[in-house]
Amino acid sequence: RYELREPAVEDAVDEGRIRGVIVIRGRPTTWGEEEQRLVMCFAHELGAALERGRTRERLDADQSRHALSRGDLIDRGAELLQVCPQCRRCFDHQVRRCPEDGATLKTEGVLPYRVMGRYRLVKVIGQGGMGTVYEAHDQRLGRVVAIKIIRAEYFRDVNVRLRFRQEARAIARISHPGVIALYDTGELPDGSAFLVMEKLVGLDLADMIDHYGPGTPAQVAALMRQAGAALAAAHRADLVHRDIKPENIFLVDGTGGFLVKILDFGLAKSMSLETTNLTQTGVVMGTPVYMSPEQIQGKDLDARSDLYSFASVCYEALTGRRVVESEEFAKVCAEVLHREPPPLRGYVREIPRRIERAFMRALAKDRDKRHAKIEDWVRSFVDELALIQVPHRGWPEQISAPEPEDSTAHVSTLAMAMANLTGEPAEESGPNKRA
Repeated sequence: RYELREPAVEDAVDEGRIRGVIVIRGRPTTWGEEEQRLVMCFAHELGAALERGRTRERLDADQSRHALSRGDLIDRGAELLQVCPQCRRCFDHQVRRCPEDGATLKTEGVLPYRVMGRYRLVKVIGQGGMGTVYEAHDQRLGRVVAIKIIRAEYFRDVNVRLRFRQEARAIARISHPGVIALYDTGELPDGSAFLVMEKLVGLDLADMIDHYGPGTPAQVAALMRQAGAALAAAHRADLVHRDIKPENIFLVDGTGGFLVKILDFGLAKSMSLETTNLTQTGVVMGTPVYMSPEQIQGKDLDARSDLYSFASVCYEALTGRRVVESEEFAKVCAEVLHREPPPLRGYVREIPRRIERAFMRALAKDRDKRHAKIEDWVRSFVDELALIQVPHRGWPEQISAPEPEDSTAHVSTLAMAMANLTGEPAEESGPNKRA
């Protein structure tokens, strides 16, 4: 049994930082490596929760400073951003009310209406704890783009800055149509940072499954070919993604069927470097229900970890069920480490045993039993999978995103800091939330 206690002694407070205590009852006579790693997982979750309070305080202080400097910037001729709280459209500071619905516009700190004098912000299309995603018009090239702006109070954190640059560099290293395109990146005068990326209109795989259920074998085969090729390109660029999940696989309309884009390289890591300042061995990063056993244990990772996560996602796309069924973090860890996945044929009886065995191999607890390359695993059965007929309809031929602004487009989220350092609820929660 695990309990969270308030600090009981002065030693629990270190240089002004709030500390927590994990109390374990019914302690076993010996501690194994798995028990130690499980407690470390709890410790990292605890540290992230305590950090949220400090982040709120920094946010309030920065907002006060921005209010003081806004008038000075306007006096100097700057165009500052305002947003309609109803329709989420963007305007400059000279507009008082939204011409569409008459709502009073809200100021957005000292963010510019035109980023770098080039990207005119059009509408808010997504929001997270650390920043906001906007649809924007690239006035130089005459195209629609998506811009993610990371607020200054977060970007001052050295780890956030490093992750921001890591994601930009990771995407830039991969040349593949199945990876979201990065057009520009930079920092703003107020200390904010931005990424300019292609704007995607469609649904992520999580939304697709939620709205329409599992895909047909032919649809999942198409997804596997495209997403597998994109991940293989990342691996050839010496990168392991480390956060493959349905939310990070995006589907858009294409000629003759959907196109797949892999998102969010905020946790990507070079496979040739054993450790970095951001990715130290023993630190658990990712989304627990889709993590490989070695990722849950905080070990060094390679392409086989991405294969496990990708196979878990494909299993869910084919069955509508997660490989890991638990909701609580401790049970998720135990299930990933010890419980064998439910047989694929238990949900889709038309699947032949050979394909079921291929999935079980990719989901093996021992990574040495998996394929070394993700493309080899896909190639081993995808043609056979595409020919299987099932009674359900699967996903629609035309992908149409729902109306709410958070689903009309997607650019990659920043990193685990999006879920861990904010007090606001992110789009993910529970076992789907990054650790």
